[in-house]
Amino acid sequence: MLKHIIASILWLGLFFPLVLKAQTTNHTFLVSAGNNSVALIPTTKPLHPSFQVGYEKVWKDKKFSLVQNFRMGYYYQRLVHHAVPIYTQIGYRYKTNIGLQIAAYLDAGYLHTFSAIDIYKLNSNGEYEQTARAGRAHAMFGISSILSYPIKGNKISFTPFVHYQFFMITPFVNSYVPLLPNTSLNIGTYFTINRPAK
Repeated sequence: MLKHIIASILWLGLFFPLVLKAQTTNHTFLVSAGNNSVALIPTTKPLHPSFQVGYEKVWKDKKFSLVQNFRMGYYYQRLVHHAVPIYTQIGYRYKTNIGLQIAAYLDAGYLHTFSAIDIYKLNSNGEYEQTARAGRAHAMFGISSILSYPIKGNKISFTPFVHYQFFMITPFVNSYVPLLPNTSLNIGTYFTINRPAK
């Protein structure tokens, strides 16, 4: 339902200022693009493009850092649906001695899908009529891993990354596919706006 999307966006809009206030020195955002698959192993064919933007909050910055991401995105499954995920990730990121960073996350959130094809239903007159595309509401949950390498700058620092994600969508088709597995492989970057500490 559209109201679920609006409610999720409003919730994130209310929560983001609290996160930004708690992290006053640096702010880290992210952008990525890749491919989504209805499979257990990510593939590049056929192409099902996905895009994501988000914000990162580091709760404990150590060799093992407690990190949380807030993400919103879009992906397209040909002949199935368009999807808008709004979710969060929380997990740990390990900094190696050579600078490479390895992270593992638990993911959970909301996903809204819109049919990619026309849907018809039989009406009371015995005729088929096209239904509205209000979309469907789903829960999503899964796991992610990210490999990244920070490149420091004076005002803006970049951290290119490769993001693998496995997640489940529910409900999908209650009668025979209550859980739909998805994988996503994305390439992107974090960019941190460095602000002098007050």
